[in-house]
Amino acid sequence: MKEFIQKHKLFSFYTALMLVIVFIAIFAPWLAPGDAFTSDMSKALQAPSAQHWFGTDKLGRDVLSRIIYGTQLSLFMGVSIVVIMVSIGTISTTRVKKLLIRIRRSMVRHTFSTKMVRCSMAGTRKTATHTT
Repeated sequence: MKEFIQKHKLFSFYTALMLVIVFIAIFAPWLAPGDAFTSDMSKALQAPSAQHWFGTDKLGRDVLSRIIYGTQLSLFMGVSIVVIMVSIGTISTTRVKKLLIRIRRSMVRHTFSTKMVRCSMAGTRKTATHTT
């Protein structure tokens, strides 16, 4: 494992980063320092402080808490889009493959029937030319 991490440093870094983000999303209610949804107009647009590390927004909500809770929505949307697109791609690929198989079969039938007609016509020509 240690060799793999040393060999693939970027992969290891981004995997660890993704695990941290997933951890933050799962434990957001316990990690957030304040309530991300309750507004307090008396605390609007405060600068970063010990109580609000990233400050507050126009409605007095804690920005750090909103960022932490935002990871849940971001991960949900990212995973949902990937699942939907993979499903659409799989379904459309399957349908296109079936269509191509039908086209190929019809081309083979058409080619085979055309060759049969040509062979039969060539056979009648040959018999007609040999008899005279």
